[in-house]
Amino acid sequence: MEMFIFRLFAESLRNLARLDVVDMCTNTQLFGGNALKLPSGANFYGEINILLVGDPGTSKSQLFQYIHKLHPRGIYSSGRGSSAVGLTAHVSKEPETRET
Repeated sequence: MEMFIFRLFAESLRNLARLDVVDMCTNTQLFGGNALKLPSGANFYGEINILLVGDPGTSKSQLFQYIHKLHPRGIYSSGRGSSAVGLTAHVSKEPETRET
């Protein structure tokens, strides 16, 4: 069943990105990782972040805007409107769940 869902998402992205690796990464990010409690007591939430670098005109922005519409909890940031400090220093808590 999980493979069927993975293939379904991969096929839905086929018209935007022709690379199976990109499809696999974006699908993995949509489903998330495994949360772990480490022996030290620290929590590892398993959130998956993606940095996609490539030639201009290869639908990178279009792909992630589509992904953001499917999964609006994510944050879309492009190179134009963000700085290195803004991407690495912003942490906030969700008001309802109090997650960081």
